[in-house]
Amino acid sequence: MKEIIMLTFGAAFTACTVLANPGLVRLHQNMDVNQDDLVTESEFLAMWEDYFKGKDANKDGQLNGTECSAEVLKQADKNQDGIVTFAEDRALRKAHFQSMDKDGDRSLTLPEMLRTAAKPAAKPTAAVAKASAANPHLVKLHKTADTSQDGLVSNAEFVAYWRTSFDQRDKDKNRQLTAAETGAGIMKFADKNKDGVLFWEEEQQLRQGHFESMDKDRDQHLTLEEILATASGSSKNAKPTRGAVDFAAQRAKVAALSNLTKAPAMHRAAGFDSTDNLVAIYYEALDWKGKPTKVFAWIGMPDEYTEDVPAVVLVHGGGGTAFKNWVQEWNARGYAAISIAVEGQTDKKIGKAWESHAWAGPKRNGIYHDSGESLENQWMYHAVADTILANSLIRSIKGVDADRVGIMGISWGGVIASTVIGIDDRFTFAIPTYGCGGLATAANQYGNNLSKNETYKQVWDPMLRLNRVAMPSLWFSWPEDSHFPMDCFAANYGKVAGEHMVSLVPKMGHGHGPPWSRPESYAFADSVVNGAEPWCEQVDASLQSGVFHASFKSTKALNAAVLVSTTDTGVSSDRAWVESPATIVKAGAIWTASAKLPAGTTAWFINVISGDLIASSDYQQAQ
Repeated sequence: MKEIIMLTFGAAFTACTVLANPGLVRLHQNMDVNQDDLVTESEFLAMWEDYFKGKDANKDGQLNGTECSAEVLKQADKNQDGIVTFAEDRALRKAHFQSMDKDGDRSLTLPEMLRTAAKPAAKPTAAVAKASAANPHLVKLHKTADTSQDGLVSNAEFVAYWRTSFDQRDKDKNRQLTAAETGAGIMKFADKNKDGVLFWEEEQQLRQGHFESMDKDRDQHLTLEEILATASGSSKNAKPTRGAVDFAAQRAKVAALSNLTKAPAMHRAAGFDSTDNLVAIYYEALDWKGKPTKVFAWIGMPDEYTEDVPAVVLVHGGGGTAFKNWVQEWNARGYAAISIAVEGQTDKKIGKAWESHAWAGPKRNGIYHDSGESLENQWMYHAVADTILANSLIRSIKGVDADRVGIMGISWGGVIASTVIGIDDRFTFAIPTYGCGGLATAANQYGNNLSKNETYKQVWDPMLRLNRVAMPSLWFSWPEDSHFPMDCFAANYGKVAGEHMVSLVPKMGHGHGPPWSRPESYAFADSVVNGAEPWCEQVDASLQSGVFHASFKSTKALNAAVLVSTTDTGVSSDRAWVESPATIVKAGAIWTASAKLPAGTTAWFINVISGDLIASSDYQQAQ
């Protein structure tokens, strides 16, 4: 294992702490392309592919002894021919990834990477050994809950342990416990409404309180020592519970954010390169933990206009900020635009991080990892509020047509946009890009994090409100996206009440630049704000004798059609997607594209093309 660590990271790291491993921290940050605090397998392999190419000085697709280290040659050169092919190097990197991915969720947290460089665990102290002997049940709890066997019990592992315990105690399988099933002590603390039965949501809050009372260093992990401390009295007097969660009341509070219709106060941000038509600002937002917050944004108008113009609210994704050039892209097309920073940052960088300003609210904590906080302290609560306030602000600007304001969000911004449009019905159009809801069932890192997160499932999942969305929407992504699977994405646009359009662009890439450099978002917005329907919509789809037919109504001529399909299984990003010809014919106002599915096809859609524009049929998946 030591040789692998040295090979992968170029040094022997000797302590499992951020301060002791700055190189490892930088490596994690560099690989985490979408800045969601997780390095997926594809992100990990992409970084090492770039590294391979950089070392391949003669560009022959292989590394010789002068192009790679002796350690790389030793570990990767399986046939001992003195060279490392790309396939050999990739196999080695995959093995490294899997050796670090202890919980098997196909993503690496920073602690997982740091633990690969840690020293072997020291022998327990006499005090720990004594406490262990006196409390074998706590030792067993720690060992059983530690499913990744890394010596630490994460918050998710702890909650999962108690969910399993709850199910085992639920003898009659009616999803609730009586005092006889769970014990009078647990019932006393957890049954806040005193109805004599205990639901999982009530016990979850009790266990979450226990976890936080033991997690003294607030690193979201419990060592054996921290758990044993509960028996010493150091944690005994901590409050064991927060009471049952009223998810209906929380949903009502989220819905009440729609009342933020008054334009917030704003002022010009000093120290930024503003002009008369493009200005850096701060606007007032909701208080957070008793202190006022503000949001940094760029807001711009077209250089020339003779009548009120349409507008768009722009929401960045992980690792992003309020992008000035994104505003300029829309300004150049005749729109007013406001690009907002939803994590308390400006667009100035300090090293590789965006500068935080003096009025910052919360930052995103992983994948809804702050769900244990009160609702008003959670990042998504403030991100949604910030976005609704941005809508209220831009529609108040002189020269903006308040009846023609849309929203576009990318990646995490797409998650925010998908959430907001079910709350704020003033938007004229919406363009969720990559990001979506329904992620508790995603077969990737999102599902692993959210499958047991009741706050997400009952309060924050955009799917809870998409049936209220009457505005036209464009769902913009690509089939290889490793963050937001195609089946989840399709479930979202399948739920909206209004007209929807889909654009899935193969090989587009995940990031801020790819979608805003393509024409699809602008063409869609133009068609809606000019009083028409989305320029291209699927009106019918059918599979007949192995031939897929998709019919569209389009205001633009469609030049070609392509079938995009796969015969693989698993999460959509891991499948190989193949493009093959499709026919397209016009009959009256309807264009119909058809293609025979290859044998064994498991998922597919048809793209129709008009110049540089791509529109897609709804994503299909074999039953």
